[in-house]
Amino acid sequence: MTDSVALQTGLKGLKMNYFKFIFLLAATFFVIGCSEKEKVYTTFERPDWRVDLSGYVDSPVWTVDQMGAENNPDWKIDMEMRQEPPVYTLPDANIMPVSMTAVIQLTPFLEAYLDPGDKMLAYIDEECRGEGVMKEIDGKKLFFIMIKAPATESGLVSFLYYSNKNHAVYQTTPEITFEIDRIYGDIESPIFPDFEQSGKYPNRMQATIRLPEILPGEWTESDVVAAFVGSECRGVGRFVGNRQYMMEVRGSKSDQENICFKYYNASNKNIYKSESTYPLVNLDSLGSEKHPVIIDLVSHSNMAAVVRISDELGVFANPESDQIAAFVGEECRAKGVLKMQNGKPYYIMQIKGRTSVNEKISFRYYSANNKYLYQTGAYLTFSDDGIYGSESEPEILPLDLDGKYPLQMKAYLTLPTNLCAYVQEGDQVAAFVGNECRGASRVELHDGNPYFKLDIIGRLGVGESFIIRYYNTRNRYLYETTEYYNFEHQKNLGTEESPLCLTLTNVE
Repeated sequence: MTDSVALQTGLKGLKMNYFKFIFLLAATFFVIGCSEKEKVYTTFERPDWRVDLSGYVDSPVWTVDQMGAENNPDWKIDMEMRQEPPVYTLPDANIMPVSMTAVIQLTPFLEAYLDPGDKMLAYIDEECRGEGVMKEIDGKKLFFIMIKAPATESGLVSFLYYSNKNHAVYQTTPEITFEIDRIYGDIESPIFPDFEQSGKYPNRMQATIRLPEILPGEWTESDVVAAFVGSECRGVGRFVGNRQYMMEVRGSKSDQENICFKYYNASNKNIYKSESTYPLVNLDSLGSEKHPVIIDLVSHSNMAAVVRISDELGVFANPESDQIAAFVGEECRAKGVLKMQNGKPYYIMQIKGRTSVNEKISFRYYSANNKYLYQTGAYLTFSDDGIYGSESEPEILPLDLDGKYPLQMKAYLTLPTNLCAYVQEGDQVAAFVGNECRGASRVELHDGNPYFKLDIIGRLGVGESFIIRYYNTRNRYLYETTEYYNFEHQKNLGTEESPLCLTLTNVE
């Protein structure tokens, strides 16, 4: 006998058993008052009760694009010092009738920042004695200064240079004795005052480096090599052939700086850095044209992250099948590598990013047991060489748990006696939290009696209560329970042997 036939036979038996009850009930109504009419309730179309399974997905395929995220980097030394231009008064020729002349040229390093707004001044003590005029002669950019003084002057002259581009004031120590009609330097042999000793990066070192034989991408003329101290660019390489670059590396007044080299490969848009670092020694050389330093390269523009899921979600973890990945927008930037600590999973990843923009990182976690994709918002700012979490203390991901129902409970339900006579195949019950269906089932028979077995799902992190609704296909009435039931994970409402008898009221 099929389940459907058994159900129909059982339901017929129920109708015979309740026939006398119905007859007596009708007779009672007739005696009480034939004039009273039976109340008619609103009828409803058969509902299509079902749990919304949107969000329940198969295991995703996340792929990290091996192409980099970097545009051609604008690496250069930041010479900005945020200093105000000098305030000065030019000397009165009537008071200072004699003079000497100085012809000055900037070093190639400073000349690269030359600007029409620059100032070249001469001082004796704290008094301005002349302003330079810049002229280009035979390709040389020269400053000519007439230094004024009284006839009795014998003081020492110093020079001040203001770089408009760098907003920086450079000044020499007073070392040149004033002499009437003296010409200090000339067009052929101008003087080069040591302005850089008062600048941001007074130390300098020559470096000649060579890229390794095997590169992570095809070499092109757009590739760039530069020297760095931490995140500060201290020199940009000049390509001299055969994967070799030469550069002047600049250092601050500190004598404890170490440099590394960064390499941008334009063919795969990735940045790499030398795994080794080198001390920056003033007036020294690192490598030579004949014997360059061959640098070792490791991936750069990465941020390390060590993360885990919350304990609340962790009870559903399936470490071998779960996945975690980091995203910038819809672009996967890293996939987590599974590790275990005290029986709990955590994940290590190297997140690729752009150093030139302020990128925000989000995380996605796929739970294989729940068949659901949990996500965070974009909350973590990419930091070159940054670290988020540690293996001893992984960061707990702030995943959004709203809208997903990994919690489960069961309900075994039966109908009150006055409704059992009207039960027929196709009747159904469903659990609702608000207007959200959390479980639905159709009528079954147990020991010849109609009952409903209902799987109800719940949300993480919130206390929820639900009602039960029942639809009768014969009279097309809709009923619901008069009380709410608290959702409790892995608990049962009633049992198969002793189902809970619902107290129902008509939905009008």
